[in-house]
Amino acid sequence: MRVDFLILCRSSSIDASTGSLSLFDIVEEITAEKEESENEDSFTPPEINFSIQAIANFTREESDGKGVLDKEFVLQLENPQGDAKIIREDLPVRFEENHKRFRLRVTINITIQEEGQYFVRLLDENKKQVAMNDIIFNIKEV
Repeated sequence: MRVDFLILCRSSSIDASTGSLSLFDIVEEITAEKEESENEDSFTPPEINFSIQAIANFTREESDGKGVLDKEFVLQLENPQGDAKIIREDLPVRFEENHKRFRLRVTINITIQEEGQYFVRLLDENKKQVAMNDIIFNIKEV
């Protein structure tokens, strides 16, 4: 089984009649605003809460056979230093018999307080990274 892509967006929709997936507001960068403080030393970074959807597409390979195929993946969000897992979610993937593709949509709620590049990683059952995306978080003074 291979992962074709991992995309982060604000929301998505599946058309009931065609099964087509529409993605809305692909997320690459988020900018939060903070009010200018009179005392520069008292700055507390804003705490930003938001939801995004992680969309992944899996394709069955010939070596996987045609029967039911169950795999376990982990979706995790790491802080800019890479030393803290902000979110870690187990994701079972089940290919039904004779199905060639599997599409995964997961909504994740995130709280971020620090500027930087956050990594969203999809790991297989052996903890090997099979897909990765990132979000850049900025804080802007207003």
